[in-house]
This record gives sequence, C-alpha cells and structure tokens, in this order.
Amino acid sequence: MVNNVTTAVPDRVVCERVVNVEEFRKIGIVQMFESQGWERVLDWCKDNTSRVYLAGVCEWLASLRFRNKDGPLDQWRLVGNTSQGEMKLSFETINCIARFDSLGMQVYDYPAVEHFLDNHANSHDPNGMTEAVLLYNDGGVAARSHLMVEGKILQRISLENVMVRFGDPGGVRASDCRVLHSLLYGTPTLSWRHITMMNTWFTWESFHRRMIPYVHLISAMILQHNCLPPESLWVSKPLEEFSLATIKKNWKIHVKLSGSKYVVTDALGHKYEFIDPDAQQGAEEDVEMVDEEDNTEPAGPRRPKQRYMRPH
Repeated sequence: MVNNVTTAVPDRVVCERVVNVEEFRKIGIVQMFESQGWERVLDWCKDNTSRVYLAGVCEWLASLRFRNKDGPLDQWRLVGNTSQGEMKLSFETINCIARFDSLGMQVYDYPAVEHFLDNHANSHDPNGMTEAVLLYNDGGVAARSHLMVEGKILQRISLENVMVRFGDPGGVRASDCRVLHSLLYGTPTLSWRHITMMNTWFTWESFHRRMIPYVHLISAMILQHNCLPPESLWVSKPLEEFSLATIKKNWKIHVKLSGSKYVVTDALGHKYEFIDPDAQQGAEEDVEMVDEEDNTEPAGPRRPKQRYMRPH
C-alpha cells in the first residue's frame, strides 16, 4: 500500500513493457532495434524489480530542471531533488542501468530538440520521410491504420518504450515518423538516450506535470543512486509483455509460418514476409503463443488497461 504520499501522484503513468525477444526476432522486429543499438530497450526492465517508487519519482519530477540544455550532449543533465539529495539523469547515468545505444555515442545523429519534437516534417528530416513510413495518406491527419504492418508493430512498442506519450495513441505524429524511419530504414541513426532525455523534459512540461513517462527507468535510477529513504513507499507495477499472442489478440495482427517464411498480416489485409533461417521447412501453420498477461491488480493509480491495444 502507498500511504502518506505528500507529492501529488499523476493519474497518467506510462510503464515500459518487456518485448518477447525470442518471438519478435522471428518476424524481424528485434533486428531493427539491434541495427540502431537499441536491443536493451526491448528487455532491460526484466532485470529490475517490479516495484516502482512512485512517491520518489513524483518528488524528483516535481523539481525537475534541464541543466546545460544548450551545451554539449555529454553535459546534459535532468536534475531533480529527492529526500536524499539531487538525482541526475544523463547519458552516462542512464547507461548505468543497461547498455543503451550500444553502437557508441559518436555513431549517432543528434537532431536539435526543436527539430526532433516538431509536430511537422521539416528540412532536417530524411527526404520523403512521411511517404516512406506510411502506406498511404488520405490527405488528413496521419493515423496508425495508414502505417505498413511493421510500422504498426514498431509504433506500439515505441509509444511505451521509446517515444512515450499517453494521448492520441492511434495518431501518427512527425516524431513517431522519425523513430519509425530510423528503425525501418536505418536513417537517421538516433540515440535512444537522447530521445529519452528530450521526451522526459518535454512530456513533463507539456502535460502540466500530470503524466509520468519512463516510470520504471526513473524509479531504477533513483534506486541505483541511493536516493531513497530507508522505508520508501512503492507500488507494484508487474511488467507487461509484448508477445505474438498480444499482437494477435489485441492488435489483430496474425503471424503464420510457411516453410521458413513468416507472414505477418494485419486486419486490413496488409502483410509483410520475413525469412527466418532457423525456421523448419514444413507445412503452413499459424504461430500460436500462450498469452501470459499478468492480471494482478497493482496498488495505487493505474493507467487504463490495454490503452494502446484497440484494433483499427
């Protein structure tokens, strides 16, 4: 139970999910993250406790400030106060949790904050970025239903693990397209830590401090920095998983094995194929995975169940 919390707790908490790496490797999704050095973005949470020190997270965010925003990236600091002193989120301290951005800092492109978070395509984006990511656009606001099948899967993962947001999950924003283009085509080579720091600051400010992004990451950082008092309050946030069962049940995306080829089809009939060199040659069959969603109800404020899992 959470008691005596003096800092207001936002009702919108975005919890990262674990991606079933073994299953998503079969359909080529894991390889896209690996090409960007983002492999730990998929599974780092399973190495950490399901406890979220929500009071400590709220306390840190309530005093958040961005130091050296206009300076070199290695001097960027998101700094907040805890009952045990300051806690700093930086490129260096994030990698104390897991080895994110494994290609090396010098490999990545670092767009300016205002360019990356721009809600419209701009001159700093890859040529034809939007057209390359969307299957079609009817001239209105871009939606998830306009994405290619791979893009639909990637965007859903991104909304909780990369370019986190709470509102408008069915929409596709320019910042989503930047992340998707990076994963689908390898350009630009974006830094997950750079995105996380920009988005933490932007989200917290733009939602008037009513939403917490990357809650497991911030909680793990506070714990690692010994910024918790001896009897810290916590809530249980059991890790949920992205699996092939999830995408079939909740996203209406089906995976079928035909020989050594996986065919991934969405509810609109769009599909892509991925050849798995390790798959057994054989008859066509549906790939069925057991859905192991944890139905335990955690204590404290909880985001709506399966809020990104609405079919088109």
